[in-house]
Amino acid sequence: MANFDKRLPDYTEEELQQRLDNWDPRFGALASFELIRRVMVENSKSSKRFAGWSLFISIVAIAISIFIGSVQIYLAKIQVNPILDEQVRNERRAYELCKEPGNANVILDFGIDGMLPCPEVYKRLQNKFE
Repeated sequence: MANFDKRLPDYTEEELQQRLDNWDPRFGALASFELIRRVMVENSKSSKRFAGWSLFISIVAIAISIFIGSVQIYLAKIQVNPILDEQVRNERRAYELCKEPGNANVILDFGIDGMLPCPEVYKRLQNKFE
């Protein structure tokens, strides 16, 4: 290699390509190997960059998904709370009404369970409000 004017890695790609095009017998194979080595190094760097960006994008996507999920849970909660509060108020009224001994014959609409007599309503709500 003493016949070359500079070290192989010091040649630019254009100089290597020019040597290949002219097919300098002393230099052609070495120039070809050097170009292949440079492409492989660049591919390796590119693969590492791709992996890094893929990881970054995955983390950002997960963070955004968690944020959107949290916002949706919050929005659902603020929409459901008034409904639940109203349901609790209605149950409390029914409990207080059925707690009175004179209302044993009263029949109340108890949501999905339908119409129930006061003693049954009282039994169901007794643990909740005492």
